[in-house]
Amino acid sequence: EGPVASLYALALAVLARAPARIEPRSKAGRGYQLAGVGQPAPVRIRRDVVRSGMTTSEAFRASAVACLDHLYANQPGVLAGGQAEYLHQVRVALRRLRSLLDVFRPPAAKSAVRPHRQALRRITRALGPARDLDVFVAHTLAPMLEQFPGHRGLAAFERAAGRDAFGKRRHHAL
Repeated sequence: EGPVASLYALALAVLARAPARIEPRSKAGRGYQLAGVGQPAPVRIRRDVVRSGMTTSEAFRASAVACLDHLYANQPGVLAGGQAEYLHQVRVALRRLRSLLDVFRPPAAKSAVRPHRQALRRITRALGPARDLDVFVAHTLAPMLEQFPGHRGLAAFERAAGRDAFGKRRHHAL
């Protein structure tokens, strides 16, 4: 109850004191995951958000919310080092959001949109090498390992590629 701006102000105050992020899962969803009941899966974007009769502003808002929901829904999987598909879906959400800013940008608002578009581009580019590695391991290294089973160099490369920058085991779609 109350103005939404107050909620955002509170969230920014919390963020100023401690690292925080939006948790897209419900309390029940988090509880089920903690209990080991059901396994979350990468989420794809909703495509049915723009409806006939919407104003331009309503269509933009609905599309932007769908992109952000898509991003936030896959964030826990990326942070947990889960399947490579989580990372792919986050990058799809970021690219869609960038495209949305281009499509709906009025000419007069170009300078207002530019910093946000550039920030989205930087984030997408920062995630690119991790996605490239996942694609390489799944689509290039995996067939090579099948062709040359027991090859020590390829096996060593697979082990090295199986760790992220923090030394955590990565999960590839091998």
